[in-house]
Amino acid sequence: MKSIIISFSFEGFEKLKKFMKGKNLEYAYASLINEDITYKTYDPIVPDLYETLKKEFPDNKYKSFLEAGIKENDHFNAIKADDNSNKDYQKIPCKASFRSLSDVVK
Repeated sequence: MKSIIISFSFEGFEKLKKFMKGKNLEYAYASLINEDITYKTYDPIVPDLYETLKKEFPDNKYKSFLEAGIKENDHFNAIKADDNSNKDYQKIPCKASFRSLSDVVK
């Protein structure tokens, strides 16, 4: 069975810097990344957030835990939306609108 994923983006993770600093900011970044990994949303901005986490907190304890999920995200996002040859995933553009689940499956 294919997973059907609707892509979206975290908006303004950089705005977190306005409200958080140090360990709190590090944890917030890691939490956003982990949420994407856990729910397999494969948001294309998450690898950039991961790079920000590594750059701003080079000694953070979350890197090794998050790395496998980032690789899976990269793999998913390398698949083109119109590529129907992938047996694991089928991407649906955000602009798509559906009236029923059967529309989505089609």
